[in-house]
Amino acid sequence: MRILYNLAVILGALLASLGAKAQFVKTYDVSSLQIPQEEYDALVSFYHSTGGPEWTRRTGWLENNFPSEWYGLTVENGHVTAIILVSNNLTGVLPESLSKLTYLKEIHLINNFLEGELPRSLGSLVTLERLNLYNNRITGILPESIGQLTNLTDLILAKNLFFGSIPESIGNLKNLRSLSLASNQLEGTVPQTVCKLTNLVILSLANNKLSGELICAMGEMSQLRWLVLENNRFTGQIPPEIGNLKALEQIYLAGNRLTGCLPQSMGELKNLQLLDLSRNELSGSIPMSMSKLVKLKGFVMSASN
Repeated sequence: MRILYNLAVILGALLASLGAKAQFVKTYDVSSLQIPQEEYDALVSFYHSTGGPEWTRRTGWLENNFPSEWYGLTVENGHVTAIILVSNNLTGVLPESLSKLTYLKEIHLINNFLEGELPRSLGSLVTLERLNLYNNRITGILPESIGQLTNLTDLILAKNLFFGSIPESIGNLKNLRSLSLASNQLEGTVPQTVCKLTNLVILSLANNKLSGELICAMGEMSQLRWLVLENNRFTGQIPPEIGNLKALEQIYLAGNRLTGCLPQSMGELKNLQLLDLSRNELSGSIPMSMSKLVKLKGFVMSASN
């Protein structure tokens, strides 16, 4: 005991000479963790990487062994299944360790201040069903690995700073119902693989720099209700295949470089309620077939020929 005491005195003196401050560090019995150690460590990394101490709400975080009591988390059957931290002053970057949360079904980090690029390992979260990062400052290209998230039903990355092209692999997400990549800096053509998303209800690619002609094969997307492509650089004519999208309720094609006449097939869109074609270079008369659109409440063609 005397030896241990002397060692403690020597160690204390050494720390003092280095200007160190004695601190109490909270530790936990690993055997009592509610979730696997790997998931717990990933949450700790996420907390520190996104400015946890400055979050608006952080009740419970790193204070106990029970992440189900931590603000914004859902734990089911001993695993983290959801992270929902909306308008919570998250900053910094999403860490690669996020991929260790392999049971995640939902990530909602809307209206925060996240920066940097998406983690390269994001594609390993194969159980993910909803990913919503709306209104942050995330940058970089959309990785091809995003196509590995085949259980996704909602992919919302609008109002960020993504650039480059939409990856071909997006067509692998055949369970998608909502795809919103609006208000970024995306460019190039929309890949044909998007037309494989036959369960899609909402497609929003507005306010980018996308170009090329509208995809003819889009007519296969029979569930589509909202088509939002305004304020891009699309050219060519509106394809007649658009008449196959019989579930469409709202179409926003304003602010592009579309030319030619409206196809007669527009009259097949019996559920259409709003059609905005303003600020294009369209010509010709309005097809008589459109008189059958009894649900149409708004139709804008201003600044077109």
